[in-house]
Amino acid sequence: MEPAAVLLNADPMQWVLEGGEDFGLLAVFPKGAAIPEEFTVIGEASAQTGRRALVKIDGQIVNGSRGFDHFSAALNR
Repeated sequence: MEPAAVLLNADPMQWVLEGGEDFGLLAVFPKGAAIPEEFTVIGEASAQTGRRALVKIDGQIVNGSRGFDHFSAALNR
């Protein structure tokens, strides 16, 4: 994915976090849990008030997501 992002002057991490049907790319494990060797830790998520969690990748907060929202008001027509 990174070579395509470079050609399009895009951020591949944004594609991973906000893309479409690539839901299998990310998983959340409890703090201190043994991480299966097939996974790579890229950040952390912690509880926050409201519907969204605080997500950090490499110590930097990820501000929101423009990914598909199954609970969007637009879908409740």
